[in-house]
Amino acid sequence: MKKSIKFVYFDVGGVMLRWKEVLHMIAKNHKKTFEEVHEVFLRYDTLACLGKITSNEAGKHILTDLGVKEYEEFDFLSFSMRTFAPIKETHTFAEKLSKKLPIGLLTNVYSEVFELSVAKGHIPDLAYAAVVQSCKIGLVKPNADIYHHARQKANVAHEEILFVDDYAENIAAAKKLGWKGVVFDTENPKKSIREIENVLGKK
Repeated sequence: MKKSIKFVYFDVGGVMLRWKEVLHMIAKNHKKTFEEVHEVFLRYDTLACLGKITSNEAGKHILTDLGVKEYEEFDFLSFSMRTFAPIKETHTFAEKLSKKLPIGLLTNVYSEVFELSVAKGHIPDLAYAAVVQSCKIGLVKPNADIYHHARQKANVAHEEILFVDDYAENIAAAKKLGWKGVVFDTENPKKSIREIENVLGKK
């Protein structure tokens, strides 16, 4: 028997907010290509998401590897907060949905970023039924353990969860456990929201 969706998890970066402009701005400011910055960023992203290094430590490592001499003065956390941009369509949709279904956030995120992003309005300040921050529990997507942890917090069956994330590999990992999933298109949020509504049956 097919189970209906009883809980919806949203990712943050690429779903609730646009974050890649941070890397584009670093590239522009230091006369690098986006590809160069992104390659170096990936060396430290998982460590920061696991909570093993802070946001500013990650930022200084990135600039050091890029050969930027002024890395000591770089406040990566503040720079990110100034550069993030909310995806308003998702905010509006999540607010409406939260009145009909319990929703939560499941995010690979650096320390302090979540709290500051809520305060800045990059993430909507809603009554989330569950918030899973990778840096708090030392697990990252697409590791299966983070989905098991999230399911326990949602207190529903795997098959009753819908997950929205902008990375296909994170959705694929969730589907292996029985979750439903929608790969979110950051550049076309309205299209992705229609896909979510189709899965939910327009609740």
